[in-house]
Amino acid sequence: MAAQRTRWLFIGDSFTYGAGIPNYGDSFVARIDKQLPCVEALNAGVSSYSPANYYAKVRYFLETEQLKVDRVVVFVDMSDPIDELKRRVDAAGKVARAGAIAKSGSSNATPASVLAPRASGKLDPPSSSAENTSFRQWLRDHSLSVRLAYEVKDWILPPVKLERDFDLDIHRAKGMWPMDGDDGLRRRAKTGLARAGQSMDRLATFLQARGVPLVLAVYPWPHQIVSGEENSIQVRFWHDWSERHGVKFINLFPAFLSSPSPQDIIRRYFIAGDVHWNEAGHAYVAETFLRLLAKIEPALCTIPKSG
Repeated sequence: MAAQRTRWLFIGDSFTYGAGIPNYGDSFVARIDKQLPCVEALNAGVSSYSPANYYAKVRYFLETEQLKVDRVVVFVDMSDPIDELKRRVDAAGKVARAGAIAKSGSSNATPASVLAPRASGKLDPPSSSAENTSFRQWLRDHSLSVRLAYEVKDWILPPVKLERDFDLDIHRAKGMWPMDGDDGLRRRAKTGLARAGQSMDRLATFLQARGVPLVLAVYPWPHQIVSGEENSIQVRFWHDWSERHGVKFINLFPAFLSSPSPQDIIRRYFIAGDVHWNEAGHAYVAETFLRLLAKIEPALCTIPKSG
């Protein structure tokens, strides 16, 4: 009899979701699901999410929908400090724009089940009785309704070959805040980073009370790769946070910054003219994440699934 698979819930923003990747099977979460015979990997990533959303959505799935998971994996993004400034979570686990909770209680808050900023209409998650059906399929298809828009875009406008070096002005505020010369931007980002830490505090406490382990991963944008910023404040902050909370920490920065040619790394692993990974990038992230996790969990199963 085959051993029962454990269930891992991955959450993050558009990188975790797989923005720009036409086929979900090419995303790093789907690749991890295929690679580990003992794991069912669910993907709850949504574009523009930040730690307030990570906490609220995980709480919703586990507390309201009674989803059973054996591990939660959070992929923290470089844009999270800026995005976190826009939102807060109230005591009921609902997300509102920053300031709305203080001004009007939770009246303007949004249930965690409809947190996708670009989603149109309410998401209707399955009841807990449907858990033994394909919950993974539901998460993939409904965690962000804009999935179809991405797929149509990639079909009509396939990625073009990158003919020039990466432009650091692409999403500059979200990608360059750790080393930008704008003091105001750096101050805002550090405030957002502190708030992100507070949201993750709540998530860690919530999961610890339920005996669910948490893993936190960080990764660079092309901006950090070009700038050679391996010891980013993003790495230091979340490394220290993980140590304080007893959370396993996976640092993907060195894997992307080890090449003497940063632009070659960007051309190889990123969508042309974008900050997101291409198919090769997702494969590299899945491989590197599992390799680093196996160093701290030597018994991790890594034999590919058959079929």
